[in-house]
Amino acid sequence: MATANKEDLLLRQETNAPLSTKGSSFTFKNMDDNFITIYNQLVSLSNSSNVDSYSASKEYSSLTDKYVVYSGQLYECISSALITDVTPDSDSLKWQKVYASDLVQAPNDIKKFRKVIAAADVLTLSYASSPVTLVEAPGANKVIIMLSLEVTVDFETGSPSGTPYATSTSLYIYNEGIDVAAGEIANASCSSVLAAEIPKTQSFSFPSVLPSATRNDNAANSAIKIGSGASNPTAGDSDIIITGTYRIIDISN
Repeated sequence: MATANKEDLLLRQETNAPLSTKGSSFTFKNMDDNFITIYNQLVSLSNSSNVDSYSASKEYSSLTDKYVVYSGQLYECISSALITDVTPDSDSLKWQKVYASDLVQAPNDIKKFRKVIAAADVLTLSYASSPVTLVEAPGANKVIIMLSLEVTVDFETGSPSGTPYATSTSLYIYNEGIDVAAGEIANASCSSVLAAEIPKTQSFSFPSVLPSATRNDNAANSAIKIGSGASNPTAGDSDIIITGTYRIIDISN
């Protein structure tokens, strides 16, 4: 019977410990069992418990989170442009199959994301109406630990430098367990970044995204969101680009 253990491969007459030697002719079953065992070993090398499963709603690129598991196979995103809802087995120009050994020099412990929010969506970005998800909920008993985040106001429309946003120009980052609209404190904030009148990048710092006694947190299995305040921004016409890094920790033990 075929097995997933490489040590159970069978030899006909040669010796090579710890493999067993049959000492007689192979049957067709002996041959098939060897091939199946080798195949199962290759399958195990095509997976990694440290890599997230593919999600159709998540954005991928070769510059951000580029490794996923799909249908039992590791894939690497090779598209320099952000893609979403492109299954790894459907487009060889955007995804390629890889082995777990490809992760040795590129561990997926620290993850990256890049999110472009179009100007039309910035105008409805209030955390009370349409906040945007930056990182999807990671699953039961898992918590997202944000490490860094930068927001760039991309003044590429208008002349000479676009129209700055007004009314609600600060940004707030929070896990979805926090009721920011009810007045609970967000994990991080950046004042007046949308009011810039020139291309501008600002960084956020994150003291913690773990639960706080003063907030209605549920950090486990919570997405990370961004919102502009209690009211929507007005007047602006520029996209904003958000990039960041994060880790996911398991709190089940």
